Amino acid sequence: MEKNFKLFRTVNQDEARIIIPLLEDNDIPLVKKHRDAGGIMEVYMEMNLYGIDLYIPEDKFEEAEQLISFLNEDK
Repeated sequence: MEKNFKLFRTVNQDEARIIIPLLEDNDIPLVKKHRDAGGIMEVYMEMNLYGIDLYIPEDKFEEAEQLISFLNEDK
């Protein structure tokens, strides 16, 4: 069984909307998990104050990290 690894946590939905398709387009499977009541908030209020965790297979971690490295360039 392949072990999943947490890649990224964000409260910014715009970042999640960039990262998820980027990973999917590069054949990196992921599991998206909302923290606390974030999923409910997203449905009813179109916002999520608790954040989203993205989990990917451990063997894809380095590739995924390189793909999203541009997010930290300005920080």
